[in-house]
Amino acid sequence: TNGAANINRSASFNLNVNDDPVSDSGDDRSPELQAQALSRSFAERYGSYSSNHPFQNLMDLRLFMTERFWSASERLIAGAQAPTSYYGVTSKAVRVNTIRFETGEDRATFQVALQRRESRADADPVVYYQNLTLHLLRSGGEWLVDEAAWEKVP
Repeated sequence: TNGAANINRSASFNLNVNDDPVSDSGDDRSPELQAQALSRSFAERYGSYSSNHPFQNLMDLRLFMTERFWSASERLIAGAQAPTSYYGVTSKAVRVNTIRFETGEDRATFQVALQRRESRADADPVVYYQNLTLHLLRSGGEWLVDEAAWEKVP
């Protein structure tokens, strides 16, 4: 069975791409601003994790991923082992940079700078900054994330 078949498409999770502070004009935003808003919201959810609900962040994002990226995510989930004690990380986007966007093309690349707060059961929280590069494809008029790559933390 394909894991996508198990997704509840009426789930209460909503990736709110209309909260982009750059524009509050709703559906009248340019395709670049729409893709940028998706990148911001996607990166925050993608970069947040809790061992209390392992990989729920990825499952919540399924509808915003291409089939190729979802398949890679399923392999990651299947091969992962849950931590034995609490582990969590929250991510907040502080900046979104357009790396590549051509009007009329169905591809775009954005780099999202995130502030991340990592918590462990046996240690004080650690705050650090990390960039996430997202490659998007437009399919059927909708932007979908096709790849996500973390920059290594120094």
